[in-house]
Amino acid sequence: MGSEFGIDFGINTYDEDYLVTIVNNRMSNNINDIFSDAMVFDIELLKQDYINGLEGEYNVAIVIGKLKYEGEVKEIKNDQFGYFKFLGAYPED
Repeated sequence: MGSEFGIDFGINTYDEDYLVTIVNNRMSNNINDIFSDAMVFDIELLKQDYINGLEGEYNVAIVIGKLKYEGEVKEIKNDQFGYFKFLGAYPED
């Protein structure tokens, strides 16, 4: 993954057919708002892990299917690109 995001999280290869990115106009901590067009995994499992919504507000979601993430990095703050947080690994819907 030729990006700062891929480098920071140690994601070197993935199948582009299973990459979903969503950019929303507004920031939100509501999982439904952020992941509205990324229904490629069981979103209810994510909601169970974050019952009260996310701690911060986000406007971008990156979902990579068919990827086994074993990295140790869980969040990155980058002055140029922003703040990224790994929320979890979930099975496909």
